[in-house]
Amino acid sequence: MSGSPMVIHHKDGVPPWVKHGHHHRGITISVAECHTIGVALQQRMVKQRARELAVALLNRVWQTGDGASQMAGFTLTHRPSGQPVGEHPLLGEYAVSISHSHSWYAGATSDTAVGIDLQQYRTFGTTAWRYAFAAGEQHWGRVQACAAWAIREAFLKSHGCGLPYRLSDIRIDWHNALVSHPDQLECRQFWLWYSLDWVCALCFPLQGSLMTDTDIVVVPGGSIERQGESHHGE
Repeated sequence: MSGSPMVIHHKDGVPPWVKHGHHHRGITISVAECHTIGVALQQRMVKQRARELAVALLNRVWQTGDGASQMAGFTLTHRPSGQPVGEHPLLGEYAVSISHSHSWYAGATSDTAVGIDLQQYRTFGTTAWRYAFAAGEQHWGRVQACAAWAIREAFLKSHGCGLPYRLSDIRIDWHNALVSHPDQLECRQFWLWYSLDWVCALCFPLQGSLMTDTDIVVVPGGSIERQGESHHGE
C-alpha cells in the first residue's frame, strides 16, 4: 500500500476475487481454495491485492453518488503515519484499513478512524508471547490468543501507529468490548468475528454508531495464480 497517490475511477470495477462470497449485515465473507506460490510473487500479489481491496471498498462507498461525483474519481493515498486514505474531490475523505494473514484479507473503510486486523489461527513462539501478551495471558489457547493479537493490532491501526508500542501493554476489556493503552491513545471499542480458519477484529472510536458509516470485507487470497492474472495493473 505504499507509493505515490493513485487516481481511481469508479468504472475501474471490482476484481472477481473481491466479489466472491455472500453479504450479511454489511460484511462480506468468502471461501476459496489456496495455492502456494513463490515468496517474491507472493509479496507482489499481497501488495496488489491490498490495493485492489482498498479500491473496491472505496468504490462501494462512493458508488451511490451522483453522476458528477462518480466521474470525478478519487485518490488513494497515505497519511504521514502510512495509513491509507481515500480522498474524493466532491465527497470528502474516508479512512481505509487493510489486513492480510496467510491466504486471507480483510478491509474496512469509514468516515471515522478505523482499524482492522485478521489473524489466521496459529501458535506463537516464546518471543511472540513476551511481546504481545501479559503475564496473566500466557495460558491462553490459540483462538483467544489470536483474537487478542488481532484486537491489539487493530487498536494501533485505528490510531495510525505501530512502534514503539508493545502489544502486551494494550489492555483489553473483554466484557465491555473496549481496548485501551496507558499512554495517551484514546480508548476504542472493538468487534470480533470468528470463523473456523481466522478471527478478525475491528476497532473504532467510542462515540457514534459505526454500522451505517463503515464497510467491511473479509475475502480469501486463494486462487492467486488464476484470479490474479488479469489484475496486474497499477
